[in-house]
Amino acid sequence: MKTSTKAVHITAAVIAFNREIAAGLTDFMNGTLVSNPTQALQDLRLAAVGLQNDNTINPTQLTASVVSKLAGYGFDKIGMWFMKRVRL
Repeated sequence: MKTSTKAVHITAAVIAFNREIAAGLTDFMNGTLVSNPTQALQDLRLAAVGLQNDNTINPTQLTASVVSKLAGYGFDKIGMWFMKRVRL
């Protein structure tokens, strides 16, 4: 696999999982990941699927997560289409 192809795939993955990455980094930098792993997991669950602590779904979080996944998928497909055309 070429470096340019890897770059497109990695960028698409970062776009798709940006909310989960941000939640994990925030919990790591705040120390929550080590001091309260249960809360860190709940923060990650809220960012990933919008599931709150009381097992209800937050529609705003869920919509943002789905849009991120679709944007990552779209970036990957468009990027790979350009890679075939330009042949980098």
